[in-house]
Amino acid sequence: MRVIKAYSELNKRPFDDAGKILPKQFLRSGTSIVANCSEAKYAQSNKDFINKYS
Repeated sequence: MRVIKAYSELNKRPFDDAGKILPKQFLRSGTSIVANCSEAKYAQSNKDFINKYS
C-alpha cells in the first residue's frame, strides 16, 4: 500500500517526460515483490523457493 500511495504522490508532481518514467518503474518494482513472494510460497523444492526469493 505504501508503494501505491508513494506512486500516486509522485505522479501528482509536474515532471518532464523523463521524470515520469521513475514513478512508473518504482510502482512496477515495488509491487512485483508481492507477486514473487506469493509465487515462492508454492515452490516445488527448496532450490525453487530460494530462486524465487532471490
